[in-house]
Amino acid sequence: MKLAITYGDFDCLNHNHFHLVKEMRKIVLPDNNIGIVLPDDYPVFVNKGRFPIQDLQHRLNNSAYLCKVIHQSMSADPSPIFKKIIEEAISRGDKVIYVGYDDEKDFPGRNIFANYHIPLRFIKHYAGK
Repeated sequence: MKLAITYGDFDCLNHNHFHLVKEMRKIVLPDNNIGIVLPDDYPVFVNKGRFPIQDLQHRLNNSAYLCKVIHQSMSADPSPIFKKIIEEAISRGDKVIYVGYDDEKDFPGRNIFANYHIPLRFIKHYAGK
């Protein structure tokens, strides 16, 4: 099975979030196995210099519409969560890929994916039609 994971605050759910999840699902077809690592308010502030508009529970509820597996990060460095997800997936024999936007290539915890030789795929933001 394949697992696609991403990291993001999913604040004010919009077309870019739906686009990202749609692209993640395409990558892992037919498994449809995707996960989100969602930072708490403080890590968003540390990493982006701003607090999310919506509170954490609201963002968790938004994310639950998009996928079943959501991991909450209380730290500005989600590396321990990424490591746990990757190790669990590898122990099941799953293949893992990280999917994110091309303007967020230096996301927190990226080094963990390099340590495990996990491929990274970066996509463009939704352009609309």
